[in-house]
Amino acid sequence: MVFSALALAACAHAELVGADAVSAGHEPPARRVASFRSVDCKNGAGGHFEHVLRVFLVSDGETPEFLVVARPSQDSLVVRKSRVEGKERVFQFVIDPGDAPALLADYRIPADGADGRMAVAHRFTRSEVEPGLVSARVTEVDFACRLARETGVEEAAQ
Repeated sequence: MVFSALALAACAHAELVGADAVSAGHEPPARRVASFRSVDCKNGAGGHFEHVLRVFLVSDGETPEFLVVARPSQDSLVVRKSRVEGKERVFQFVIDPGDAPALLADYRIPADGADGRMAVAHRFTRSEVEPGLVSARVTEVDFACRLARETGVEEAAQ
């Protein structure tokens, strides 16, 4: 179940909190500030597996920078709100399928230009904050990946 956790977001009955699903190719027009791809993915037990996705930090020039999570053959996810923790921008959203435990997707983009990281967890604690902003702490990771920064793709149109 957790290995296809982000696929749940494409289900009609799953509720997304803190993100919007948009058809691939119909993401909001924006300039790419940074691009990442998932690498070195591990499940909670430390076993390796493939989890293909690309993550774009983008700017439309009018709103704060936001995150676009692109997944092969699935809708893209747009996360417009973030917060800062230490030297990282944190973008989070919750997928609530209604008939199974909710899942937290946690994306962390460092301010220093280094690689980022992401994790998905069904065990987390969530704090109430402003509408549309998820603030949660992972209690137990179901899977995690390093987000390797891609070079030479910034400034391209989304």
